[in-house]
Amino acid sequence: MGTWKFGGTYNTGQPGTITISRSGVVRMSDFPYNKCPCEAKVTSTANGNSRVNVSTSKLVGPNPGYCYCYTTVEPSFYVLNGSGIRHNVGPASGDGYYYKRARGRRPTKLRPPDCAG
Repeated sequence: MGTWKFGGTYNTGQPGTITISRSGVVRMSDFPYNKCPCEAKVTSTANGNSRVNVSTSKLVGPNPGYCYCYTTVEPSFYVLNGSGIRHNVGPASGDGYYYKRARGRRPTKLRPPDCAG
């Protein structure tokens, strides 16, 4: 659980902030060109809890009219490595998008959420 900020110098449309809560909610916000926050749920973890699989994400709140490409995002995963986290690692995105641990946040261990509900 924790909050991470985009670690690159040029953000190509990825969320600027990723937050994973203890309840298993993954919030993606601070997109560079819009205010279209999305949320997903942690569906499972793997590789000693270093891989976090998430469900399809959906737009949170009303659509101001320009969130057409962010209303739903396909299921994906995050990979924790050290103090950072990578999103969309794999054939489609190569090494993925890197996020640094947000300052002032104490790292906590990821544990599988209660996925029953």
